[in-house]
Amino acid sequence: MPPSRSRFSLMLVFLALAIAVAFLAAWPAYQGLRRTQRELILVQARLEREREVVAAYDALEVSVSEHASEVARAERALPTSAAGESDMPTLLTTLEGLAEREAGGIFLQAVRVSEVAGSGRTTPGAEPEPHGLYSRSISLDGLGTYEGVLRFLDAMEASLRILEPETVSFTTTTNQDVVPFSMTLRTFVQVP
Repeated sequence: MPPSRSRFSLMLVFLALAIAVAFLAAWPAYQGLRRTQRELILVQARLEREREVVAAYDALEVSVSEHASEVARAERALPTSAAGESDMPTLLTTLEGLAEREAGGIFLQAVRVSEVAGSGRTTPGAEPEPHGLYSRSISLDGLGTYEGVLRFLDAMEASLRILEPETVSFTTTTNQDVVPFSMTLRTFVQVP
């Protein structure tokens, strides 16, 4: 074997060894690169889901702002009240205003309120539970004309506050202009 040929074979062996060593040295780095690529794909997918959530939140925020007037109207119809806090002054002012201004001279003589649980069972004087929708039964005694009572009922129906008349009764008197009446109605309050 000529010396140049053995030198060539030796160079091939060293080259093969160098390639093997380079491969063994680069293999863990290659595996790390593949692992990083898989993690990158997962992070990109999670980022895309989070972008979708943010977009949905933004759309919800726009929707809420577009419907702010409807939400405000619903809050007036169904006021919120902290547990133990009463909305009675507002309710009584509303009823009095409807009787005097809207119905044209209805005079309310007595107003009695009893708390009603969400199930509809009357529990006078009961403490409201921490959360939920509660109704109140209200009994009214008053004086007014028959037409005035009809206008009072119409005003309650048109009121922003939910007021549901349940019973109306009149007492006959000799005076046809002003008649005593009794009314039971229900209203609601929401405890957040």
